[in-house]
Amino acid sequence: MAIVNGESCKVGDIIDGAEIVEITESAVSIKFAGTTFSRELGQGCGGAKQIINTIGQTIEQANRQLQSSMGSSSDTGSLPDIFSKSSDLGLLDQETMAGGVVLMIVLAVLLLVTYVYFAITLQMVAKKTQTSNSWLAWVPIGNIVLMCMVARRPLWWVPLIIILPVTIIGIIPAFIMMVLIFMGIADARDKPKWLAALICVPFINGIGAFFYWGYLAFSSNTEKIDTDEIESIPQVNPQEIKETESSQKEISDSDSLEESPQEPKKGLDEDPPVYDG
Repeated sequence: MAIVNGESCKVGDIIDGAEIVEITESAVSIKFAGTTFSRELGQGCGGAKQIINTIGQTIEQANRQLQSSMGSSSDTGSLPDIFSKSSDLGLLDQETMAGGVVLMIVLAVLLLVTYVYFAITLQMVAKKTQTSNSWLAWVPIGNIVLMCMVARRPLWWVPLIIILPVTIIGIIPAFIMMVLIFMGIADARDKPKWLAALICVPFINGIGAFFYWGYLAFSSNTEKIDTDEIESIPQVNPQEIKETESSQKEISDSDSLEESPQEPKKGLDEDPPVYDG
C-alpha cells in the first residue's frame, strides 16, 4: 500500500495514465501502453514519499524510452499523451471494424435477395417455355445448364463459360456465348432478342438484368409475327379480286337458273279451247 496525492493506492491503480502492477520494498513496476517498466528502490526507501518519487521517476524513464524508440520528444509528446492517442486509435479501429461488419452484412443480404430473384424468374421462364428440370434454377452452375436448355444451346457451352473467363483472352468468347444465350431465352419466350442488351451493356446491366428476367418471367405469352412469312405472302391485285368476284357471281346465277322449275310457254303449245254448241 502507498499514499499518492493524499489517497491510498495499491497494485492495479492508475497514476498519470500508468497502471501499478507491482510495489515492493525493493522495486516498483508500472505498465503503460502494453509495456511494463520497473525501477529498483534505493536502500532504506520504504516510505510512501520515496515510493511516489520512484513511480514518478519510472514514468519519466518510460517516457524517455518511448520517445527514443518513436522519434524526437517534440513529435511524440508525453507518456499520458501517447496513451491517450493510442486509446483514440483503438476506438477508431473498433468503429472501423464495426462499420466493415455492417457493410458485409448489407452486401450479403443484397446478394441473397438477387440470387433468390434470379432463381425464381429463371424457374418461371423455364416453366413457360416447357423446359424440363426447372428446379436447376436454384443450383449454382445448374442454372447455367438450365439457361442453355431454355435457349436451345448445346450443353457443352457450360464448361466453356466457366473456364474461359479464367484467362483474359477467354473473356470475350465467354461474353459472346452468354449474349447468344440471353438472346435465345428471349426468343424462346417470343420476345425481342434485343432485350439481351439490357444485361450486356455496361452501366445499365445491373438494373437491366432485373427488368430482363422480370419481363420474361411475368409477362404474358404472345405470338411473334415473323416478318419473313409476311414478305412471303403473295400480293393480290385488286382488279383480279373484282374479276374473281364477278365470275363467282355469274356461276352462282347460272346454278340458280338450273335449279328453278321451268314454266310452260304460252302460245302454240297450249291446247285450243273447246266450245260446246
